[in-house]
Amino acid sequence: MILPQTYGRFNQFQQHAGGLPIWTWVASFTSCTGNLFPSSGTNDASYGDGAWADPGNITADDAAYATKTLQIGGNEQSNYLKALTWSGHGIPAVQDVTEITVRVQRHMTAGGNLADDVVRLVINGSVTGTDKSAGAAFPTSPGTVSFTDDPTGWGVTASFDDWGVFGVVYACETTAGMFDQFAFVDFITLEVCYTPAAVIAGLLTLPLLGVGK
Repeated sequence: MILPQTYGRFNQFQQHAGGLPIWTWVASFTSCTGNLFPSSGTNDASYGDGAWADPGNITADDAAYATKTLQIGGNEQSNYLKALTWSGHGIPAVQDVTEITVRVQRHMTAGGNLADDVVRLVINGSVTGTDKSAGAAFPTSPGTVSFTDDPTGWGVTASFDDWGVFGVVYACETTAGMFDQFAFVDFITLEVCYTPAAVIAGLLTLPLLGVGK
């Protein structure tokens, strides 16, 4: 299990009760899962023109690739490469998600013309929300691209309790070329930042100082 990374700040407030000052410290924390690898990688034919070979290879950073051959002539989109079942995610129940980052390591053979086409989330088992792909070109050696936004930007609910089975779909496309294009994806990871439900508060009264009267 990956332990979450936590950071936060204390906010101080002053109130008065019976003429006495009451100082309240409220700690607001954000925790992040770090990079999570999926437990499964599959081809989803609901989008695009052709299947990925070996989609299960996207579950580790190990130079074992999911591959796709896109045909001569350009303007072909791959099927979705779907990453699901983020075991050991460590996100407690009843949390508000504040930021979601998807990372994809991919490359193409030299002389190719490939680009990111679609990056969307899977919520409750269904592809949903906003496509965050900017159409960036593939490098010719393995390189990782990141897609980061808050839940509103992704077009999904911020309530983790409502996510159910969640994940990522990714597709690429040809942008030009008169020969077959070869795409390689090593891994897809997901990082989720969230605000813990618990709020820490402390109270302090100072009746002997004569302040606040």
